[in-house]
Amino acid sequence: MATSRLAPTHAPIDPYRPGAIVNELDVNLPASSTATLAQSVSSLAIAAESFADLSSAEPHQATMTRENTAHIQNQLSSVTMAIELARQSGKPLTSDALSSLIASKLTPASMAKSGFERTVIHKLDGLHDQGAMTQQIARKVLELQKQMNDRLILIQSKTEAILTQQLELAEYPIPWLFIVLPEEPAKYDPGNWFRTKFRLHFICECGNHTESNNSKVPHHLHLAKHEGYLVREPTKFFKKYGPFLLLKLELIKFGTSIAGHVVPTLASLKVVELADSVKQSVELVTAKIDYSLECIDNQLAKVQASSPGDFIDTEPRAAMTQQVLAKYLSDVEGLEGVELRQLGSFLKTSEEENLLGNLYRMITSDGHVKWVCYDHYRASYHEKHTQKLRDVVKLAQGEFDEQLGRIEIVLESTFAAAEFYNAVSKAKGVLELIVDLNWECTRNDLEGLENALKQSRVSILRLHLRQYRTSLGTKIVSTSTQYGVFFALEDFLL
Repeated sequence: MATSRLAPTHAPIDPYRPGAIVNELDVNLPASSTATLAQSVSSLAIAAESFADLSSAEPHQATMTRENTAHIQNQLSSVTMAIELARQSGKPLTSDALSSLIASKLTPASMAKSGFERTVIHKLDGLHDQGAMTQQIARKVLELQKQMNDRLILIQSKTEAILTQQLELAEYPIPWLFIVLPEEPAKYDPGNWFRTKFRLHFICECGNHTESNNSKVPHHLHLAKHEGYLVREPTKFFKKYGPFLLLKLELIKFGTSIAGHVVPTLASLKVVELADSVKQSVELVTAKIDYSLECIDNQLAKVQASSPGDFIDTEPRAAMTQQVLAKYLSDVEGLEGVELRQLGSFLKTSEEENLLGNLYRMITSDGHVKWVCYDHYRASYHEKHTQKLRDVVKLAQGEFDEQLGRIEIVLESTFAAAEFYNAVSKAKGVLELIVDLNWECTRNDLEGLENALKQSRVSILRLHLRQYRTSLGTKIVSTSTQYGVFFALEDFLL
């Protein structure tokens, strides 16, 4: 026989006294039912709660009888059984369902006035509020986590862009996209072709990175407006750069897309401009490309025959299907570093002539180096701000190499420096800065330079200070404070 005690036992309670919660009822409940009910109520944090501070219930209107006791016993058994069935089914009762169950089983005549139902519902409401608060905290945590992930992704992309930029600035000191065409078109003669004069023509790497909202200039790869560079020793040149040239010539002739660049077919272009004074028809350029392709095929065949172990046996390019040709071209690697720097040794140039082919160096938002023509360079960097920078540099008798994006300048005052910093921050075409601060500059002057660099795309800085004054007053400051701006500049460029 088990006795259910739902009231605290620290003092006897008069079941008929106003304020009593529930009487100590001597009801006969099976031990298992009593344990189940006690466990369910305990899980709601009710068992350990002191009931003494609850508001008094209304006085009972009827006398406690054996019939009422039996009725309460039956109702408690029904509640216990319903809770146990729900637990065994794997679907515990929700707060609302349990509240409805108590309201239906424990009748107002027997339990409502005792305060038991009100206490349980109060506890369930508290649990519901705690659950809602927990969900709100979880949502905030997820939101903060998403913000942190977004910041990490941004930091990672910026870091990758900086690393890419530093690598490509060293790997691509001159344009790397080019083709070779004969000066005069002629029918290919295997025994006499080496007497033909060839010229190397660079290609503008325009694309989505050069487009602006109101741009009316086409943004696809095209030959630079330059007469080209004469090639020395074509035989050795084709032997060294043959596969790369083959890829580019096929690219220009048939039109396709590569690495995000769109190359239209020659047939879709009305005119191919090699220089302002030289315009050649599509048919003429196509004939020159065919001639160059035959020369390359001939030289590659000779090299393969002389060193068969160094090459994979492939059928002649002319006999390849489109799929085989596409696979072959996809395996050709681009020119980088040493190979690209050796290109100048095969070209005839004067000492004062550079190997840029009227192209200008720019850097995309993801850190890639591109060489583009003046039209696309001007479309990328607002002409107004670029002209302002030209004027400021000219006034200071500095040098602005727009093709390399490099400025070398000597600033004589704080006013001149502020004007220059403002121009550099708005003209995004500066990549390398060599500046001499030729006065007794202060921390504020260097902070102005730091702020300008943050808004520019300068990745290489050479700073010369004639004299640096750590502070204007007599106040003694720490070394880290005096020279902290230098570390800020260093951290920004790293």
